Amino acid sequence: MKFASVSLLFFAAAFCDARSIVRRAGSDDITAFLQKQVPFSVSRMSAHINAEGAVVAGAAAPVATANDPYQYFWVRDGGLTMAALADQYASTKDASIPPKFDAFFAWTQKTQKNAAASSPGWFTEKQAWTKYSIGGASDGMPYQQWMSPQYDGPALRASAFMKYAAATGNAATYYNANDATSVIKCDLDAIVRSVSSNDGYEPWEEVVGNHFFDHIAQYRALTDGAAFVAALGDSAGSSAYSAAAQTVKGELDAFWNANLGLIQASLNAHNGGQNQGAGAKCTAGVFIDVSTILGIIHGSDDTVFPATDPRVQATFYALITAFADGAYKPPTVLSNWALNTKDTTFNGLPMNPAVGRYPEDIYDGTNYQYSNSKGAGFWFLATNAMAETLYKAVAQYDRAGSIVINSINAPFWTFIGLTNPTAQTITKGSQQFDQAQALLLDNADRFLRRTSKYVDPQGYMSEQFNGDTGAQMSTQDLAWSYASVVSANLA
Repeated sequence: MKFASVSLLFFAAAFCDARSIVRRAGSDDITAFLQKQVPFSVSRMSAHINAEGAVVAGAAAPVATANDPYQYFWVRDGGLTMAALADQYASTKDASIPPKFDAFFAWTQKTQKNAAASSPGWFTEKQAWTKYSIGGASDGMPYQQWMSPQYDGPALRASAFMKYAAATGNAATYYNANDATSVIKCDLDAIVRSVSSNDGYEPWEEVVGNHFFDHIAQYRALTDGAAFVAALGDSAGSSAYSAAAQTVKGELDAFWNANLGLIQASLNAHNGGQNQGAGAKCTAGVFIDVSTILGIIHGSDDTVFPATDPRVQATFYALITAFADGAYKPPTVLSNWALNTKDTTFNGLPMNPAVGRYPEDIYDGTNYQYSNSKGAGFWFLATNAMAETLYKAVAQYDRAGSIVINSINAPFWTFIGLTNPTAQTITKGSQQFDQAQALLLDNADRFLRRTSKYVDPQGYMSEQFNGDTGAQMSTQDLAWSYASVVSANLA
């Protein structure tokens, strides 16, 4: 296998570009929105990469950084931001991106080295620290007074570097089979060591247990990693990563709960923090959470939990019912998600419901206790993930050549707008297939239309927007929010 073949492996999805998708769906407003928002989002992601190469999760100049609690480097947020930049570089060859990746490479070497020298104490995988300090004497050191371990970080960071290496043809800089400290090998080996760990936090750093997002991110990094290193002649490494990927794959089906009709975000979990909403989630035991959908867009492939899987679509629909219809309502409610019922159009065009993290959530960007929280808001990155899931489904159905509807995903197809979605297989080339694809595209656009309504006029995006008014809230300038727009655009 030549290295060029690896490039094709990583960027096959880029041939289905959301910028053309929205035109095919006839959503001229979304095309216009993306033409403005994507370049701005790329510029903001770059602005979040500081001189040392750290991806600062929270506000970056010219947005005020004083009192911003997100002035740290999160491995997960950094990996997802750099993956979006890698995809953007592969698509556009934007010359502003390579210097940022060079800086991030140096930062990664520094933080991986510091992690390797650390003594976590309460967990064993040293690369599983959640976040790192920025600036001062502790620059690049693990921030120990936080919720660790998190096992998604090494996977997402490895995926970002593999994408960029494939786009630049410069794999040797990032992977050396004989050097355990080379950045990709360091992260892939960390995944292998922790592949069966079940003591980590989920992406929200609130719940300890076994998490779908972590596992599917690991699966994708290991699967791509096996092909990546095989192309470089490392057959032993490829075999090890492939075997570990199969181990993870074997654990994923357990997250599907047929009785609940959804993929649970966590198993054998308990509240590991102070968010009382997360405690309510653990008490309810349903674990309906948008992190599952985030796992689909960042970790699945055409064979393992693709966006076309009826189980994924059932979970997608369950999230809609949670945030639009009040399903899964907890005993104590601080957010009524009224925006979804009173604000349904933008410029006369329909919007789909906005989505938050999970229905029990009460984190408002500062507070997480019932006594002082103003209520959780919707998240830009969550709403954009819903759009990206549908864009991915269109591409995957096109490759598969058929759409399968059954009792599991029929409610999803009713929501999408398909007439009489009874159990059937719809084949490519039929009028019904084309209709179903057009409906998916239109619904994806409706989620981005929701985002387009609440972004700042210049394009700035906070973490959340208020569930009643739509006003932006929490940290004012979140790197992951921008990455979610770029990722959806290139789905």
